[in-house]
Amino acid sequence: MIVITHILLTQIYEITGRSIYLKLAKDNANFLISKMMNEDGLFFSSIDATESSFEGKYYLFGYDEVLGAFKDSNIDTNIIERLNITEKGNIRVL
Repeated sequence: MIVITHILLTQIYEITGRSIYLKLAKDNANFLISKMMNEDGLFFSSIDATESSFEGKYYLFGYDEVLGAFKDSNIDTNIIERLNITEKGNIRVL
């Protein structure tokens, strides 16, 4: 999925010319190399998402974290509404 994200970001940059998408693509590539590649240059298929109390917590972001990520960027903040990101959240922990 992360490779698909990288491809999409580079294509969006090519279409729009907006530098934010180039930055995101570079950040994504840096993540792939630093976190997903082993010392032999092979890629892992996943990362352990268990953190403290429950599986997947590593990938959860609070409402304020999401707003902060969009605050200083040129990304359309209406995306928050389109993705149904709310203060209450949209993930239920079992």
